[in-house]
Formats: sequence, C-alpha cells, structure tokens
Amino acid sequence: MYVLRLHKTQELLYDSTRDFLTLRFEHRENEKRWMVEKDRLLQELDACHEQVQLDHQPTPHVLDVSKLHHDLISPLPHHEEFKVDILMTSFCLLCSN
Repeated sequence: MYVLRLHKTQELLYDSTRDFLTLRFEHRENEKRWMVEKDRLLQELDACHEQVQLDHQPTPHVLDVSKLHHDLISPLPHHEEFKVDILMTSFCLLCSN
C-alpha cells in the first residue's frame, strides 16, 4: 500500500519536474527571441533618431578666430589690443574645454 503511494508520488514529482523544466526551457527561448527583437527595434529607433537629427540639424557656422582677432585688434590702441588679446585667449581656453 505505502509502496504504491510512494511510486505514485514519485511519478507525479517526475512529471511535474519534467513539465516545469520544459516550460522553463520554452520561456528562455521566448525570452531570447524577444531580446533579439528588442535589440533590432532599438537599433532601428537609433537609426531613425540619427536621421531626424541630420535632417533637422542646421549647418554649423565656423568662426575663424584668427581673422576675428586681427579684425578686432587693428583699429584699437595698444592697451585695448592687450585687453582684446586677453579676452580672446580666455575665450579660446573656454572653448577648448
């Protein structure tokens, strides 16, 4: 009697464990597929963001500091040239950081 109940319980445990492991394996496979799909969609989203930024990005204007520096200094007296030189050096240092 007890032996039969023990065998029945062992069979149930075996079946339950097998079902659990099968479901866990299926879940992991689904999760892997979802991760691949998520990565693909995120890459597609990044590409779209980059395209939108390129389409709506204004053309950058490059400032020629040396020409600006020369244009500012030439009409100024010597002490003003010194102030402008200090300001330009400070500006260049700020921009490089």
